[in-house]
Amino acid sequence: MAEEKILVVDDEWLICDLCNQILTREGYEVTTVQDGLMAIEEAKRRPFDLLLTDLKMPGIGGMEVHQAIKEIRDDITTVVITGHGTIQTAIESLKRGIEGFILKPFTDAELLNTVKYALERSRLIRENMRLKALIPLLEINKVLIKDIKQEELFDAIMEIALSEIKADRVSIMLLDEAAQELIVRATKGALEENVRGIRTKIGKGVAGWVAQTGEPIIINKGVNSNPLIEVALRLNKIYSGMCMPLIIKGKIIGVISLSKVKQSSSFTESDLDLFLIIAGQLAVSLENSKLYMDIRDNYFKTISALVAAIEAKDPYTKGHSAQVARYAAAIAEEMGLPREKIEEIYIAAILHDVGKIGIAEQILCKQEKLTDVEYTIMKEHPFHGERILEPIGFSAEIINSIRHHHERYDGNGYPDNIKGEGLSIGARILCIADTIEAMTSKRYYRNAFSLESVIRELRDGSGTQFDPKVVKATIGLIERGDIQL
Repeated sequence: MAEEKILVVDDEWLICDLCNQILTREGYEVTTVQDGLMAIEEAKRRPFDLLLTDLKMPGIGGMEVHQAIKEIRDDITTVVITGHGTIQTAIESLKRGIEGFILKPFTDAELLNTVKYALERSRLIRENMRLKALIPLLEINKVLIKDIKQEELFDAIMEIALSEIKADRVSIMLLDEAAQELIVRATKGALEENVRGIRTKIGKGVAGWVAQTGEPIIINKGVNSNPLIEVALRLNKIYSGMCMPLIIKGKIIGVISLSKVKQSSSFTESDLDLFLIIAGQLAVSLENSKLYMDIRDNYFKTISALVAAIEAKDPYTKGHSAQVARYAAAIAEEMGLPREKIEEIYIAAILHDVGKIGIAEQILCKQEKLTDVEYTIMKEHPFHGERILEPIGFSAEIINSIRHHHERYDGNGYPDNIKGEGLSIGARILCIADTIEAMTSKRYYRNAFSLESVIRELRDGSGTQFDPKVVKATIGLIERGDIQL
């Protein structure tokens, strides 16, 4: 039995009654009205799958009714019934997106066949759209199984939402549980620069209501019984909007909102279905990302604690890694590197000596000069560091910087004898940061270098031990007093 909802519009009561009887017998849910304006109001109140409308009616004609209801529900299918059919009328109907054409008087079979054909065609179109939508969704899945940062995740999800649901703007808001507020974490599309970071109280506005109730919502201009929603749409220059909760294990963690600012077609129930899939993927991915980051952060803290414990055994190296990290971040910033790259270099600096966990304590803490054998063993610590950290999923920049922080610009370092631009920028910066920290720290066999001596050593090593560009940036920081040695 069919379950589709059909809206019949005809100024002739007998036609409405006849259509109602024929279609109801087949299991369709039928609503009949005898006026175009009433039909539009009915479409605002509830969704219909098919509009069956007369062409010529007092007041608003069938074409106008079709256009008006299409503005409310873009995915509705329309069949025209008329007693004034001509070839020109049929052509004009097809141009307007009409799916079927019935001439009065009609038989039961003619009505049913036309309605069934129109609905089946509509179902096939919707199914095709859904199948097409699965392709980019599968692409999202490929991205999600990688070590992806939250910003990249947001960007991938928002791009799909904009392109596949034909929105003009998308925003993602995450819940601050302590403050009971939603915070805009990412936006894409129109006006994105104006709303990032804005907070909304739970229960306030459309997004706040969705976060409070856990219910998705579609809002279209001119279709809302609540005047406050109409005011909000007008103030935000929104023609149509959708808002969906992000839910994990029954707990709301945020909302994702789409909007159209251009007066074209409105969002539909089909759009909401696809939006539900996107929101579900985003929620699961955020949860997985959080779990992954929690595990990695805990591991990072554990490793950092081990490094600190190793350094604490020798009063001359206590706090070494933390100081190297401060120097490295300052140099990277001075060189104008992106914030993400600076963070990677900072992490690499904190962990650059983690491989010393694998070196015997008697070698690490030996105050006399190391033997050739002992020095060979000591030189293995960058390799040990890579082996310890690589399985955790740190970026290639972090791993390479740790492995190569004892390489030289001229290729005479260790462990791989890589030179010049073949070394990552992180490794080249870390090499200098590690060296200046060592030079400015007192050792059992020497005092700390003076400021002038450090600058002289850097200049002497420029182009051989050190990257000249990194040397220039470092000396600039030292001379301005931006690095306190």
